[in-house]
Amino acid sequence: MNIEKVNKSVDDSNPEKMAVTIASRGRPKEAPLQLAKRTAIKAVIKMKSAETLFIEASGQLAADVLGDKGLSAELKENANKRLEIAKKINSIRIKKNQTKKELDDLRADSPQSDILRSGINKMTEVNKNLRASLSKEPPLGMSNHEWGILSADDKYKDVGRPKLSLESKLASFTQETIKAVSNLNIIEKEEGEEISTIDSLSEVKPKITTGKVGRPELDVIGKLDKKLHITERRIRDLYVDNVKRKAAKNYAVKTSGRKPIAFEVKLQKLQKERVTLVSEIKSLESHLDSEGLIARELKLMKDERRNYRVERNKDPEKFALTDNATKLNDLEIKIKALETKIKATKIGVRAEAISHISTPTPEELKLAKRRHELLQELQSLQAAG
Repeated sequence: MNIEKVNKSVDDSNPEKMAVTIASRGRPKEAPLQLAKRTAIKAVIKMKSAETLFIEASGQLAADVLGDKGLSAELKENANKRLEIAKKINSIRIKKNQTKKELDDLRADSPQSDILRSGINKMTEVNKNLRASLSKEPPLGMSNHEWGILSADDKYKDVGRPKLSLESKLASFTQETIKAVSNLNIIEKEEGEEISTIDSLSEVKPKITTGKVGRPELDVIGKLDKKLHITERRIRDLYVDNVKRKAAKNYAVKTSGRKPIAFEVKLQKLQKERVTLVSEIKSLESHLDSEGLIARELKLMKDERRNYRVERNKDPEKFALTDNATKLNDLEIKIKALETKIKATKIGVRAEAISHISTPTPEELKLAKRRHELLQELQSLQAAG
């Protein structure tokens, strides 16, 4: 590209014109209010989802269903205790990070540096003690009695750095939400808009987003679907490996080195992950509107169809003799029928939008004809199913 031509194309003798030309290039910049509101809505959705998972994992709802009010109250108290400790840890972590940034901005020989370093060390020690206190509390969903009778070996802890717990996620997401809503409220006050709250923002329905080029981007639920599929596959593999290991001729219990993690412990961990993922998916599905639910149903059917097709491609002759061949054929019919129904609905909406015209236009006649064809196709597919 000729840089001189590009430079000459901008009239630098007219600063106002040049500013307009440069500002008009690329994607239009999002208004501060819209950006702040979008950020706050995302934060609220994350917090509410984590809150739902936290309550479900605490076991208090299950205890309520069983009618054990005493156990429900105990599990709720234990969960809240863990959450309060997690909030303190998160608050100190944020303050510690802010202090680190202040320290980075100072010169190494500044008298204030030693004071800040001392503060950082104290906060590190406090959080260390809080984490130790948290590790002594019963895990989510476990009563004091159940926790008390476990031996040190049974109180299994992951090797290495532990995963972020649900209470830690909820504490972090709550802080992010408070900050995002506070920033939004400042802009709303400046522009004279109605002040948003966490409750008002939580009523906004999430949209299923897809990419515009290439393979569609997975939405939030789609990503959770993928994680759930991987977890379920790991559970199946774990069962298979356990059977093979026990059937091996040279099978023997390991006596030296690090004690292997028991099959039951691995299985319990994976099953807990699966329950968490299923709960999160259901929580997000409950926020979908009618159009989103139809898209979700179609997506699940296509996922199931893909699995059957993979199985068929491995051994077509063997697959043709199984029940899955019939299931795949039924799925193809259902997917085609649902896609046709969606197309007919969309065309119906467009036809309704121009129905106020007294004299039929070519566009209206074309839409009506196409809708009639799609409805006939749908009826024939339903008859075949």
